[in-house]
Amino acid sequence: MLREKLRDATKPLHDRLDLGLGAVVNDVDITLYRDLLCRFLGFLIPWEDRVRRVFEGGPFAATFASRSKIGWLIADLESLGFDEAARSQIPIAEDLPNVSTLGRALGSMYVIEGSTLGGVHVARRLEEKLGLDANNGLRYFNNYGASRNSKWREFIEILEAHSSPSVDAEAVATAIDTFKYLGDWLVPTTQDLTL
Repeated sequence: MLREKLRDATKPLHDRLDLGLGAVVNDVDITLYRDLLCRFLGFLIPWEDRVRRVFEGGPFAATFASRSKIGWLIADLESLGFDEAARSQIPIAEDLPNVSTLGRALGSMYVIEGSTLGGVHVARRLEEKLGLDANNGLRYFNNYGASRNSKWREFIEILEAHSSPSVDAEAVATAIDTFKYLGDWLVPTTQDLTL
């Protein structure tokens, strides 16, 4: 199954990103948290645009649109006092994975959609440390809420329905690249996350 191939191939990179983000979250204050949200937004704006173009006009267009994370990040930043003028100053990632085919886009989505599962654990830690909640600063990490597991299953069904040797190869390679690019963007070093 493609899901297992993706999980096995990306495990070391997934663990590395978890460790880096875990270090940030353990030492987080509101400024560092805001900077982390900015980094996520700076990655996801161009990433979502590129993936949307792959799915545009096809059967996945509505499914992908319903999975956008940008609105959640903007809501969180606004709740932390970040206005549109401040958002316009957020650095935008230029080094992104190649998502130019269905297989590549699905492999990259595996990483981003998979992050919604771990987001709930991050949200709990941030709620304890910063006193935020899903309606005040933690919308992104609470993501789909009670629908999280069903949204993940839906994505996995789409992923598996398109599995083939060529799609699988592209998906695995791009999932690996996505973890690398995302990790390098989010946590260039665990000591220097500030923008």
